[in-house]
Amino acid sequence: FSGTTPPPAPVTVVSAPAAAATVDVLVAAVELPMGQTIRQSDLRWQPWPPESAASGYITRSAEANALDETKGAIVRQAFLPGEPIRRE
Repeated sequence: FSGTTPPPAPVTVVSAPAAAATVDVLVAAVELPMGQTIRQSDLRWQPWPPESAASGYITRSAEANALDETKGAIVRQAFLPGEPIRRE
């Protein structure tokens, strides 16, 4: 078959996965032993799957100033790094 061009190579289209929706949850940035006074550097916001965010978790959408408002509080229960902070 002279004079004919081969068909173009197939093109694979890869779509990026949709970004999963998350909520920002206030978590311990470091280990917080019971009785410690909380400093602002002890806490951070962490993206969390909304279906896993329990009603007692502090979320940025509900309490945007929680990071500032929580400093100075006394830890009543020990927290591990990454563990969600709860008001109670």
